[in-house]
Amino acid sequence: MNYSVFAPQQAGELRVYPGNGVPTTANIVPFKVNETRANNGHLTLSTDNTGTFNVRNASNGTIHFILDVNGYYQ
Repeated sequence: MNYSVFAPQQAGELRVYPGNGVPTTANIVPFKVNETRANNGHLTLSTDNTGTFNVRNASNGTIHFILDVNGYYQ
């Protein structure tokens, strides 16, 4: 997947992690004010059969976020 942040109002980072997991350092996009950033990686879904994931905006401002799924595997 590719996840992108654009037009953030505050500097910070975006964390993507399994729905029943905890934020890790594996899928992070750090960003600055008004900066567009993207990162390509693997998204692990939750292990409780719900197939969910969380996106955490670790800044005090709002951001725009795009998640582009490139494929899947089991």
